[in-house]
Amino acid sequence: MQKCGLTAAGTQRWYCNLCRSSAVKNQPDTQARHHRTLFIQWLTGNRSLTEIALIQGVTRQTLVRWFSPLSALVRHASPIKLAPCASYILDGVYVSGRENATLICRAMDAQILWQFAERETLANWMNFLKKLPAPDQMPL
Repeated sequence: MQKCGLTAAGTQRWYCNLCRSSAVKNQPDTQARHHRTLFIQWLTGNRSLTEIALIQGVTRQTLVRWFSPLSALVRHASPIKLAPCASYILDGVYVSGRENATLICRAMDAQILWQFAERETLANWMNFLKKLPAPDQMPL
C-alpha cells in the first residue's frame, strides 16, 4: 500500500499496486471513543435517543446497537462530595424499550449518582435513593 492523495473529507487514501484498489484506514479506537462519548452524553444529558440520532445522522436503532455493548462496560458511579444543595433532580432513562433503565440523580450544577437497573420500579428507586445523602431542608 502506498499513499494516494486525500479523500474529499481530507482523510489519507491508500492504493495497492497489486490489486489496484484504494482504501481508507479505519481507526476503531477513534470510533469506539466517539460512541462512548455519545453514550455518556445521552445518559447524563437532557437529549433523547431520537434527538441524538438526528444530530448524528443515523437511526435510533443504530445508536441502540452502538450503546448496547457499552452498558456492560460502564461501572456504577459512586456518590460524590458536594456542597449542600436544596434539591435533587431524579430521572430514569431507558436504553432499549422498557428494559435496561438508568436511574440518574443530579443537582443543578453536577451529576451526583447513577446506576443501571432492569426496570424503573419502586424497589429499584428505593435502593437507589438509599445511596444518596439527604438533601438540606429548605427554610419555611
